[in-house]
Amino acid sequence: MATRSTLTAALFGCALVTLGVTALTQVGLADVASVAQETPAAAAPALQVSKTADLNPDGEKVTVTGTGYNLGDKGIYVAVCVVPKPGEQPTPCIGGGNPTSGKTAWLSNQPGATGKVNADGTFKVDINAAAVYGSTDCRQVTCAMVTKRDHYNLADREWDVLVPLTFKAAAPEAPAPAPEPAPAPAPEAEAPKPAPVPAAPAPAPARDQQQAQPKPLKAAARSLSASKTKNLNPDGETITVNGSGYDVRTGIYLAICKKPASSADRPTPCIGGADTSGKSNKSRWITNNKDFNPPLVTRFNDDGSFSVTIDASASYGSTDCRKVECVLATYTDHYDFADRSNDVLIPVTFKQNASDPDPAPEPGDNNGGQSPAPGAGGDTPGTSNTPAANKSASGPLAYTGVEPLGALGLGLGLVIAGAGALVVYRRRLNKVA
Repeated sequence: MATRSTLTAALFGCALVTLGVTALTQVGLADVASVAQETPAAAAPALQVSKTADLNPDGEKVTVTGTGYNLGDKGIYVAVCVVPKPGEQPTPCIGGGNPTSGKTAWLSNQPGATGKVNADGTFKVDINAAAVYGSTDCRQVTCAMVTKRDHYNLADREWDVLVPLTFKAAAPEAPAPAPEPAPAPAPEAEAPKPAPVPAAPAPAPARDQQQAQPKPLKAAARSLSASKTKNLNPDGETITVNGSGYDVRTGIYLAICKKPASSADRPTPCIGGADTSGKSNKSRWITNNKDFNPPLVTRFNDDGSFSVTIDASASYGSTDCRKVECVLATYTDHYDFADRSNDVLIPVTFKQNASDPDPAPEPGDNNGGQSPAPGAGGDTPGTSNTPAANKSASGPLAYTGVEPLGALGLGLGLVIAGAGALVVYRRRLNKVA
């Protein structure tokens, strides 16, 4: 039977155990709290602008400061852009995205960038904030100072930070002063009129003078052609692409891309993504920008033409050109993605499997496309120069593998053989009878 001292010792022991568990629990929670304090969550990107209201619409220098931009190997643009709908890319942007214009900064470790983000995620750049670029006027639409991912992944919305801006209205032009009336000249005495002299016939202009007179030049249409565009090997097939009529002052990308929904949309996504080395051969960056050198870029010829090869493949990431319509496309490079003047599209198709045989080529295929010349009519971009609907139906008959004389001889032989068979058959009937 337990004594009072035994019960007292048991109760004391239980109390000590309870106190020990409580102490350990508190120590553990304190350790967790200290760890949480030692590793704070990464700060979200934040943006500050030295001036945001009543900016000079012709351009005003502002200082843009960013914090929390822990980009790693990524890059961003800093520019004045139209405020988009939620979830969409801020575009168009003033200056067209050209980082050499002073209206845009490209912060990246890539060659050609105008600056870099510091290791602690901060940056400080000056931007010439203007209100107008092309058809965009930030006095008529809402604009903001913006950071967004660069052209290596424009679909990434993680780095979109917007600070709204306003601009002064354009100052009204002062009316021109009214011209002062000139004093009337004093009347002069009328000189005697000379006797009329018969006029000699005007000499005919020389032929070479007529030809020397300047004539207006018609702008050339951008044209694109490829050595093969149908039933391409989905695993990759080298094709040659030729272009002409391009403006050498503007860079372009050449790639196989998903067909855009409308002529106002940029061809994207493209097979191969952004080629940061110029060595993947899935796409080409064609530009005469002296800030970049081969193999990253390919140069235009002086007349706006080029000839390159690319490795045409069917899939990249979630894009599969065997399941969606794709095109071989040229379009303006990242300096002005809003510019649609260099969009030339040629439809391309791929075999379902690399081992599938090539079908017989269709007559009249020229694998070409072109854009209309500015201010002039022309073929729709990407359509063939010789549409199938316009082909003549009076071509030669299909070849069957049998020449005409051979067919005649074969027919005569069959007639003779049939007659011989009838003679033999009749003789056998007579013998039986």
